[in-house]
Amino acid sequence: MNTRLANAWPTLAIMIGASVWGLVWYPMRMLHAMGLTGTAASATTSGAAGVTSIGFVWGAIHGQVMRVLPLFYLTPAWTTIFAHFILRDRLTRADALLSLAGAITMLWSPALGLPLLAEWAG
Repeated sequence: MNTRLANAWPTLAIMIGASVWGLVWYPMRMLHAMGLTGTAASATTSGAAGVTSIGFVWGAIHGQVMRVLPLFYLTPAWTTIFAHFILRDRLTRADALLSLAGAITMLWSPALGLPLLAEWAG
């Protein structure tokens, strides 16, 4: 690899890291403007991240890994459904049915049946 290019990687990594941390604070300021303190917003998001990490690890240890991962990768489908109920986002019946059909297609196994608690925790 070119020495000049090799020397650019650390600078690029620092710039990307600074950009990510710089962008993280914008939603926090918006939450603060809506009345949620920065401490409460940070604790809530960190707590949610911790719970999801614990659920994923517990599911991978106690469940079928090949069933935990599809549930993890179906996060966009769950996000769509939760956005409808929590944020009152518009979701058509076709959108909901398509999301559920995709989930069932990925998760159904005649030999194993439906996913159990450990898989859903993941």
